[in-house]
Amino acid sequence: MRPKGGENSGIAEEDAVKASPGKLVAIKCDLTQESEIHALFGEIRKTFGRLDVCINNAGLSHDAPLLTGTTSDWRNMLDVNVMALCICTQEAVKLMREKEINDGQIIHIS
Repeated sequence: MRPKGGENSGIAEEDAVKASPGKLVAIKCDLTQESEIHALFGEIRKTFGRLDVCINNAGLSHDAPLLTGTTSDWRNMLDVNVMALCICTQEAVKLMREKEINDGQIIHIS
């Protein structure tokens, strides 16, 4: 991930990640699209073969008051904050069970 900002934003963080052991793989995923979530977990399966931890921390809100908000904004918020969390959790548990990981962790951050 790269924070929003200037051209050099996040360079120190990227260098720290590169210096750390292990492998970092960035996978683009639109959480409002169920097919992309399934593809994300397929890529995790293909690249790593297993999943031990899933952290669901995506979330958004809209500034419009209830009486003037739009249904498209509400749907978008529900798709990211509720549906994506449920689908990601379902896929994470499925992958953990495939590999008989009984001590996997799923963390929801709101």
